[in-house]
Amino acid sequence: MSDQPGNKDRNPAQQYPTDTVEGASLRQAGVVHDVNQMLAVIMGRAELLKQREGSASRREDLEAIILAVGDAAAMLKRLQRGLPPPQGQGDQAAVNLRDAARAVSLLIRPEKTRRWVLPEEDPGQQSWVFDLAVPEDLFTSVPGQVVREVLSNLLVNALEVLPDGGIIRIDAGADQGRVVMTVTDNGPGLDKKTAHRIFEPGFTSRDGEFRGTGLAGSRQLLKCYDGRLEIGPDQGPGAQFRLDLPRMEPTSPVTGTEISRPAGQDSRPASFPVLVVDDEPAVRDMLSDVLTELDCRVTAVRDAKSAMDRFVPSEFGLALVDQTLPGTSGLELAAWLRERDPCLAVVLITGWGQEQILATVDSAIVDMTATKPLEWTRIIELLDRGESLNRQRREAESE
Repeated sequence: MSDQPGNKDRNPAQQYPTDTVEGASLRQAGVVHDVNQMLAVIMGRAELLKQREGSASRREDLEAIILAVGDAAAMLKRLQRGLPPPQGQGDQAAVNLRDAARAVSLLIRPEKTRRWVLPEEDPGQQSWVFDLAVPEDLFTSVPGQVVREVLSNLLVNALEVLPDGGIIRIDAGADQGRVVMTVTDNGPGLDKKTAHRIFEPGFTSRDGEFRGTGLAGSRQLLKCYDGRLEIGPDQGPGAQFRLDLPRMEPTSPVTGTEISRPAGQDSRPASFPVLVVDDEPAVRDMLSDVLTELDCRVTAVRDAKSAMDRFVPSEFGLALVDQTLPGTSGLELAAWLRERDPCLAVVLITGWGQEQILATVDSAIVDMTATKPLEWTRIIELLDRGESLNRQRREAESE
């Protein structure tokens, strides 16, 4: 490969056939890309603020922002591509159902008090009790964003029929390879007419007497992941909804929604040198600040030419390279970097419609792949693995 970038007038979205999004125009894909870039900045900045924040309540608010941004990014991808079939979920990480339910309590709160009361607290007057009774060891293969979206819909509807306070309980249990999760409230319940129509598309009531907004969509969404949403048995008072989900055991340790630094980070040397290449100034600045917070020495540039001009073999341990760059693509730049420093760990990052590239990249060129927005824990994971790969290669080279 030449020492200089390719044709800078070339449209990055036309460099590879897989760069286009199936079923969407290039223009639509560009909008998706830009929105995803903004979500990446919001998430990164919120993660950074959370790490620096000492107030528990403010950390909780920031956690809600982070969750909402991550879910918005997942919805955007779903809107872009449509719903995947259940058999396409083989690589889905196990989702902890207690964590998913707890996350929903951060995203959806009573409008009047903006806080939930725990069952052990004195409820007082006009309070809403959130009773989370989901065991800590129940997992599903349904994506976390999907579980949270359905639970959020159910909580919003429950709050509509509890204008002056009440109790909402979420629990779950395992049953022959499945997990049954229930959402129960102590409101007025469902009459037979409402129960019969509640899953009809568009069925809703504005006065709060009935519930059902979005339940048809929630049922269809779960169905795409081999899940079911049904009305629970009428045991009164109140109403109950049941989520029947495929059970999945985690293949690796699963963390909760709280952001933490893995133990492996302590072994990463201070001022670990990282090269960031991203043409979006806001994303580039955000990554620089986050990586600096994680004790890295960061060099951030906007394009392949700048990276090539700045790069010195053995000076960097890890390169985070965005795929869509002006002129030379991220994949071409990764090959150029690897050719000049075989010890360098390389991460290729995309923000839209390029998962096929990530799935087929040559492992001799790219060590890791990631999609935006990057969570704090994912950035730490990339750093730790990158440092380990770089160190092992340099040690092998010196032998």
